[in-house]
Amino acid sequence: MSSFYPLPRAGGVRVDELIIISAIVRHMQPKRLVEIGTAEGRTTINIALHSPQDSEVITLDLPPEAPSAEPESGDDYRQLGIPKPGILFKNHPLSQKIRLILADSTKFDWKPYEGSVDFVFIDGAHDYESVQKDTENAMKIVRTGGVIIWHDYGVVDGVTRCLNELATQLPICYISGTSLAHMRK
Repeated sequence: MSSFYPLPRAGGVRVDELIIISAIVRHMQPKRLVEIGTAEGRTTINIALHSPQDSEVITLDLPPEAPSAEPESGDDYRQLGIPKPGILFKNHPLSQKIRLILADSTKFDWKPYEGSVDFVFIDGAHDYESVQKDTENAMKIVRTGGVIIWHDYGVVDGVTRCLNELATQLPICYISGTSLAHMRK
């Protein structure tokens, strides 16, 4: 299994987490994937690489004119020194199946995607309210049998607290030894 930019990058998933995410995508063969929190696009390009040729990868990050993230939300791409979201897949052959949307994921109109997404990766703002709203939206857009993966569980308080509360009602599981949590709808 090959990957692009496998070494850890600022604000990104660890190498073992990237391998797990890529393996899940490769196994599932999802046709429509959504990523919340593009940053430089390292995870984006890897899920594009491991998804079917005819799949669509939709990735969201804040527009450049949006206010910078608050400390409890974690650093946004600009605070990480990344000039634009998606710079790693810009002009790459895989970019043909990637659609970058510059919008706040918690305020974005997800209605056109309801029930049509096979895989969602949530790694946007890390404050409790944003994780809760991103999860609520993910539950609406992911189809039955689809998978949601969250990053920074057990590492960031807002993510951990939100997912621990949701796990009392949803089948959310922690992937031991990582900062990933997941569920199948």
